[in-house]
Amino acid sequence: MSTIDYLILGHVAHDRTPQGPQLGGTVAYTAMTVRALGLCVGVVTSARPDDPVLAGLRDVDVHLLPAEESTIFVNTYTPEGRIQRVEGHARALSLDDIPPGWRSAPVVHLGPIAQELDATLVPQAFPGALVGVTPQGYMRIWPDGGRVRPIPWAQAPAMLPRTVTILSDEDLGGSAALEADYAARAAHLVVTRSDRGATLYSGGQRQDFPAPRVETLAHPTGAGDVFAGALLASLRRRPDDWPGAMRAAVAVASAFVGRCPDPGAPSLESMRAIVAGLPVGILNA
Repeated sequence: MSTIDYLILGHVAHDRTPQGPQLGGTVAYTAMTVRALGLCVGVVTSARPDDPVLAGLRDVDVHLLPAEESTIFVNTYTPEGRIQRVEGHARALSLDDIPPGWRSAPVVHLGPIAQELDATLVPQAFPGALVGVTPQGYMRIWPDGGRVRPIPWAQAPAMLPRTVTILSDEDLGGSAALEADYAARAAHLVVTRSDRGATLYSGGQRQDFPAPRVETLAHPTGAGDVFAGALLASLRRRPDDWPGAMRAAVAVASAFVGRCPDPGAPSLESMRAIVAGLPVGILNA
């Protein structure tokens, strides 16, 4: 298989919508972002081989573990908020599922959406790599007929000291105490805050990075995954430039929500157009 710069692990999501099936999930949003930024991406995932949403990953290298069903999400929006259900689940992923040539990728992204990464997929399995984790998929269960419920991140004590952890203030339940606890444990913690930008905790220091104003909300989902891909890709290019990487990630994610025309995960063509429209120098500052 081809040499890659960035390995991402997790299920693709088959999002069942009134408009038909759409590609979703961290791996899809992140892979297109990283590829648009010029890095070679490898995706290890699982789904039904004939699932039509897989066509959206045609522009990146995919190692697919066949499953009887894909991981299917259904979102229902009510006056009381979103109800999310899991109506299918692909096979779990393990370290043995990664092609040997990909295990030495310089950037590894653990991107679960539905508890699909088994206990072998831990930061220690990738010595020498920059390991990022977007832990949302570790923080949900669906015990009662598929309805998703939040749970605490059980792997946090083991992963926070060894990874770049990227999550949203919504993932933290708006808890300042939990944010402070994670920040104290983490090697690097990034908290995204929607239109308020993002916060970096590193080396005992906090830095806030505001987001530019977005006049029109074209794409309301996936910004956190786009941010994560842009951050880790920037750190691959400039390992010691955390402020520059944070500013680049905020800029890419903000441009995405304001300009992406695609339903579901973006196409590579759309992400390249979004990146090309950024202010000169923002990705190399």
